[in-house]
Amino acid sequence: MPLSANSATRVRALRAVTIGLVLAYLVAALAFARAGQVVDLGWPARFNAVPSLLLAVLVLYSMAWALGNWSAKGGPGHAGWRGAVYGVLALLAAVVLAGGWNAAQAMVRFAPYSGTTAADFGGQLGDACYDYIVKPLLWIMPLGSLVAGLLGWWVGRRASGASN
Repeated sequence: MPLSANSATRVRALRAVTIGLVLAYLVAALAFARAGQVVDLGWPARFNAVPSLLLAVLVLYSMAWALGNWSAKGGPGHAGWRGAVYGVLALLAAVVLAGGWNAAQAMVRFAPYSGTTAADFGGQLGDACYDYIVKPLLWIMPLGSLVAGLLGWWVGRRASGASN
């Protein structure tokens, strides 16, 4: 049974997220390899990043599901660019939400104790936001936006029926 236009676009968007996640995982496995290793496929456990990575994956697939549907409704005009913008927005949402989760965990872990001041709490909040939101945005978004934009462009063009 053939898929409707919305379902076909969602499938393409979910495939694009899968491709992007595999590429990102492999790049990180190469980048985080220890001395003497070429690749380290177990890097998330080494950095205690499994929960935040799972949250980012959930956000990316959820955004692909929603934005893939919106992309199909937009029509063929500028479909590739619309898909590219949606891809970058999905990546941005994943980075901010997963980083926000980590910042919230840090704030609970270092919650103010009796004797601490509002300035101490503000400093801890600023440090947590910088470490878990700003740094990932600076490290992930430049190259990740390129990949997410290209994959989103591909999905948008395919959704509009335009030739590649």
